[in-house]
Amino acid sequence: GRYVLGDLLGRGGMAEVFAGHSLGDHGFQKPVAIKRLLPELANDKVFVDRLIQEAKLLVGWTHGNVVSVIDLARDGEDVFLVMDFVDGPSLRQLLKARGSKPLPLGISSFIVHSACSGLEFAHARPGGAIIHADISPSNLLLTTSGEVRVADFGIARREGGGWGVVEGKWAYMAPEQARGEPLTPRSDVFALGVVLYELITGAHPFGRQVTAEERESGQMRVIPPRIVKPSVPHGLDAICMRAL
Repeated sequence: GRYVLGDLLGRGGMAEVFAGHSLGDHGFQKPVAIKRLLPELANDKVFVDRLIQEAKLLVGWTHGNVVSVIDLARDGEDVFLVMDFVDGPSLRQLLKARGSKPLPLGISSFIVHSACSGLEFAHARPGGAIIHADISPSNLLLTTSGEVRVADFGIARREGGGWGVVEGKWAYMAPEQARGEPLTPRSDVFALGVVLYELITGAHPFGRQVTAEERESGQMRVIPPRIVKPSVPHGLDAICMRAL
């Protein structure tokens, strides 16, 4: 396919993200998001090979709660991932914009329920579960028409992969992932449980500072959401605690 790069939307540890569009026949244009790997990573053959393997797992997925990967393109030194364009903020951006005003419980549970649907689709792939391994509010994207999409299966891998490799965001990482053990769908459920806890209580389940030792020992105590915020319904409290 042919793609035209537009404005820079953001920059992360792995890639720069641009708005863009794909050019089809008869002047047909479709908005896309184009991730360009940072040059230092684009030159890392092992990393690029892994990304290509992963992109192959993802290309052609269609599910309403997952950001589809349309194509992986190379242009000289540059490596591009072409994805569906999501026209709204990430959950992280939404929370920042609201400041101290928490999201209503109904919206919080809708967002997490939608993310569950997207993850379930990934976890139930015929060739074996695909684990996202990096669920956080930054990777849950919202559309202006009210849909929720899980993005960035960027370090995603097949179930049981990833032994000895610790990636992802510490604050959301399941204990077995922090220990570098093989991942299962439960690792994603844990991370989504952290997101749910934050949404319904306004606080992080482990407080702010968690040392690597505490993480690895699994000695972290979670105060149930209802104790932090008595207005949380019993059922939501139970779901959250089970995920964690």
